[in-house]
Amino acid sequence: MEATQPGRYERTRRTCLTDAWVAATAARAKLNPYARDDQLRLVYKTLQPALKYPRYQVVDPRQRNGYDPKCGARGILHGVGERVYANGTVAYRGVINGTFVVEVTAKQSQAIASTIMSILAQESVGYDVTQFETSDTTGVFERISPTGQGKCTPTHANVEVYTPDKTQISRLFTNSSISSAVGYNAQSGLYTLKANVNTALQGRNASGGVLFSRPYSADYWREYVQSNELINFYSVQRTLNQTQIGRSQMCPDTTPGMTCRNGCSKNTHCITAEGQGKPCLLVGMMTPAQDPGYFEALLTNSKIPAMFCFAGYAGLNQYVVDTMRQNKSIVFYHFEPDVFHTDKKGLFTRITFPRANSTATTSWTTNVNLVSTDFPASPLMKYYSDTMVHNPTLLNFLTNFALTPLDMTNLLASYDTLQNDPTVADPLFATACRWVQQNSRTWRGWIERLPLCTLENHLKVTITDSFDNMTTPVNTSQIDFRTISFAWFNPNPDNATEPYLCDGGIITVPPPLKTSRSVEWLMENADEWPLWMHTKPPCERLHYNYTIGPCTPDSTRPVTFFWRLPGRVNGSTECTGGIALPGNLVVECDYIPVASPVYESITMLTCIVIMFLVVCGILVVAFRKRSVVKRAQWPLLLLIVVGGILMCVYIILTGGEPTDVLCAARPILASLAFSVTFTAIFVKSLRVYLLFLAGENRKKIKVTLWKMIKLYLVIVVIDTGVVVIGLLADFPHPAISIAAAKTFDGTVDHYMCHSSTFIFKAMTIFFKTLVLIAGSYVAFLIRNADADFQESMWILASSVVVVVGAMILTPVAYFMDLDASSIFAIVSGVVLFCTVLVVVLMLGPKFWRLRNTRYAISTVKGASTDAGSTVKGERASSQVSSDVAPDSGAILK
Repeated sequence: MEATQPGRYERTRRTCLTDAWVAATAARAKLNPYARDDQLRLVYKTLQPALKYPRYQVVDPRQRNGYDPKCGARGILHGVGERVYANGTVAYRGVINGTFVVEVTAKQSQAIASTIMSILAQESVGYDVTQFETSDTTGVFERISPTGQGKCTPTHANVEVYTPDKTQISRLFTNSSISSAVGYNAQSGLYTLKANVNTALQGRNASGGVLFSRPYSADYWREYVQSNELINFYSVQRTLNQTQIGRSQMCPDTTPGMTCRNGCSKNTHCITAEGQGKPCLLVGMMTPAQDPGYFEALLTNSKIPAMFCFAGYAGLNQYVVDTMRQNKSIVFYHFEPDVFHTDKKGLFTRITFPRANSTATTSWTTNVNLVSTDFPASPLMKYYSDTMVHNPTLLNFLTNFALTPLDMTNLLASYDTLQNDPTVADPLFATACRWVQQNSRTWRGWIERLPLCTLENHLKVTITDSFDNMTTPVNTSQIDFRTISFAWFNPNPDNATEPYLCDGGIITVPPPLKTSRSVEWLMENADEWPLWMHTKPPCERLHYNYTIGPCTPDSTRPVTFFWRLPGRVNGSTECTGGIALPGNLVVECDYIPVASPVYESITMLTCIVIMFLVVCGILVVAFRKRSVVKRAQWPLLLLIVVGGILMCVYIILTGGEPTDVLCAARPILASLAFSVTFTAIFVKSLRVYLLFLAGENRKKIKVTLWKMIKLYLVIVVIDTGVVVIGLLADFPHPAISIAAAKTFDGTVDHYMCHSSTFIFKAMTIFFKTLVLIAGSYVAFLIRNADADFQESMWILASSVVVVVGAMILTPVAYFMDLDASSIFAIVSGVVLFCTVLVVVLMLGPKFWRLRNTRYAISTVKGASTDAGSTVKGERASSQVSSDVAPDSGAILK
């Protein structure tokens, strides 16, 4: 593959404003290029090296579909990264989309001004620049528009446009272009050699075979009207070579509006003069496109016979140079500013015609030739596309860009010098760069300051949930917080911590900001938390947190307070002052721990009670055949003991952390313990009631033990069944509920058995209440069932114990606000006391009477003799009333 190299424009890209220039300029002016003002902006914003990377891209929709090679652009595009072959042929034209496309023509002043604009736009403003070399100066208006060439080869600016000969076409694209004066003027005119003027002024004394009857002012138009001697002095006959100055390719014979023959055109006065054998003034022209028809009309309307020969720009310049070398005479068309005048400074003189006026010049068009005044000085205009309104930084630069006439004069002089210096590879760039380096005070005002860096416009904010495994005063492995991290939307490509599209304000990426605030709060208060980057907020409740530990043996949970973002030594890293961190404290447990001394003590006491009850149960079974025990329905007595044991087991299971097993066992045991115990008392009291107080209508009905047992089972099954159904329908799983803390600002998690409805608990409480009321009522009725029937008194006493116990436990369990230890101690104490008391009341008298075995046996025999007797309406004997045989009494219907 053939080797390539950077193109001419690419070789000089970003090479003007060097570090050496910055250092030299700063040293010469005794400036610090990196000094910043009180807003942290660079004081000398333009005294900086060339930007290595573009800051902006041009926003121009036309570029999306433009620059297709098939369009046939009338010029050559030199994009960013252009590569060429050794012979100069473009191998790769580079990147064009998104770049600032500047038109460059062959006119030296335009090319120099365009290069200055390109250097500043590329190296200081921050746009990549593409140069579009073209000779089609008329097409500029179309190329900066959205139509025609603007679709094929859209460009953005032409820094120097000569408008007098383009007025009509420029009006077609007024709505798609913006224009303003570049600062220096252009003026076309007819020139002659200073040597020719001096010769004419000598009159008769002129040398070189020139005959003048008097001195002539060859730089004044009227002299050409009053005498043919000046016409003859500049006549065709004295030309060096008419074929050299008249080239048919510059003015073909078919040129519209022209009567060209062999590259020359004659006015009517010339044709008349030649018919009379008189000479015509030879005027060297460039092309018919330069000020078309103006100077032809000017000489014609001034009645000066003239022949206009077109040689092109380079051909005319060379012809003038050749004429000067041979000391000949010539009148030629030219314009300023142009390096030709700079190179031949002092050698030309402009021929003066009547002063230009607006009426005369504005009536001039290609086809209307009424002008008879000199061509006016016209301000050169810079034209740029209206798409620049979408690129405000570039628009501001283009609007401010201006060169004075003196600037251009000096630039052309510098260019003329450098182009003759063989050591300068690119005199055009060297001229423009030298001016840029030497005139920073001029162009620094063209480039607006970068905006102040602000959080809202230039920093990208990312809020993330973070966790830190740092050591803290609490027993936790992680602390959660929000990290607000920052990054520039457009960072410096060489240093991501520095901004690229702003200056001052925030000049480096702020360090990450840690906060305990929620993401939602940060999003809603975006105008508040940025202040924390400079000043920490006062400490508030939300800046600290707490942890509640597990239950300790003393039935408390430690509450430890800590800063959400603790500092290395003390205090919080996210706030200062404000409220202080509260001291540590404790809250009560929701349950009594098994390691609690209270639980251990009560459990020990409960075990003693259980052993007591077991002994009682053994005694009941052992003496079940004794009349005292047998006639008291020993199975019911045994059930009372079993109920007491269940109540003790319930107390033991009340302690400890809730589990699914405990959450199910506790209500079942509590229900069974009550039902098994009190239902037995209720059935016993009901049997006594039926035996002694039911009346005459019950005298033939037997009240057997089995019937009482069936009634007993029905009540127990109903009560327990409600509990079981409740567990199946709404199992009270261990759950955490949150409630406001009473001793500090915060919440406490309560871990307990939780069900979604209270209905089943209410049902079982309601049923137990009915049983309790019914049992107590029946016990009250039988209090005096028989003077010698002592068991009725103990049944009533047991019922009273149960009722009193229930009355004590109900407010403690549901209404009193006590800690778990106190509740456990009270409930356990009341339950154990009532349980033991009930057992003692129901069994104690029986065991007491067992002391006298003989008496007990005789009593049993006596009772057996009378067994089976029917109970009448009157009271039974004391012997019978003491212990009624199981099969005696009325029969239940």
